[in-house]
Amino acid sequence: MNISPDELLDTQDDNWSKGKRTWVEEIVFSDNASTISDSVLLDLICNEIRLRENFEPEFLSLGLPERLKEYSKRFPAIAEKLKKQLEFESHLQDEERESSHLSAVPFNYAGGIIDIPNLKDIEEFESGGFGTIYLARQILPDRQVAVKINQTDSRLDELSIRTLHREAQRAAKLRHPNIIEIYEVGKVGNQSYFIMPFIKGGNLKSGKMAFHNDFINISRLMATISRAVSYAHSLDILHCDLKPSNILINEQGQPILTDFGFAIGLMPDNQSFNENNKSEPIDSRAAGETLSSVFGTGGTPEYMAPEQTSGNYQSLSIETDIYGLGYILYELLTGNPPGIRQG
Repeated sequence: MNISPDELLDTQDDNWSKGKRTWVEEIVFSDNASTISDSVLLDLICNEIRLRENFEPEFLSLGLPERLKEYSKRFPAIAEKLKKQLEFESHLQDEERESSHLSAVPFNYAGGIIDIPNLKDIEEFESGGFGTIYLARQILPDRQVAVKINQTDSRLDELSIRTLHREAQRAAKLRHPNIIEIYEVGKVGNQSYFIMPFIKGGNLKSGKMAFHNDFINISRLMATISRAVSYAHSLDILHCDLKPSNILINEQGQPILTDFGFAIGLMPDNQSFNENNKSEPIDSRAAGETLSSVFGTGGTPEYMAPEQTSGNYQSLSIETDIYGLGYILYELLTGNPPGIRQG
């Protein structure tokens, strides 16, 4: 039986909260778990560490070297990946501690008022279907950033909100020169937000005419974007909203893929949600259906793959993103979005 990464993480959370210490090895080698990718295994390990910090006071006294020694011994096959991931997590925690003493600046947004520490000079930049982007000045370190506040909806239950936030955290782990870096993923109440660099230079939607009839540069651009999308897929992440306006062009003329606002974790093993699985309903799937009923299956109508227009959350797969890449190529070649012909 295939189990989604979110279902595994939910089981881990629930067991620890009920006082049952369920170690990663028990989850990985359980009868219900199929082959687990390295990225999902890293997620489970990092989640176990967070749970131990909450439920085992003595674990807090262990520094990074001690933690690396323990987990490298337990999971020698991914020791090098584990070292990089734990060092990254430790760096984020250090930044959070450094900025925690800085007071939060409350500001209004479409859903009410939110307080985000370490920011000042906040002003709205643009608004879209999945949220609003603000420009702000980060105090420590001193730099201009973009802040995206995700849209919320009263119909979302606690599990669906947790699923959205978890996918945001997963997308934040992407490290690729052509994918926008996420400095911070935060959550205030039920409201998630991203902090990322502000990229000057516009997007491919507004700059597509620079590629008009330039087939060599179009092919180079699409190859670069495709490699970035393939990298995300290698970490079990779908984008689900590929379109020219979600590709920024930096000052060096390089494409930067952005807006993983509806990024979705792939099922293990088969690279897609198993629509034919007739087992008992699972919580993560129920959360997916709730998200789908509120937000749809991600995407922008004229760039959607057929499975997105049908509203079937469980049918999303890597082919969904490949379809989006094809539509981007179409628009670069014709100058028009898909479905629009010149009169």
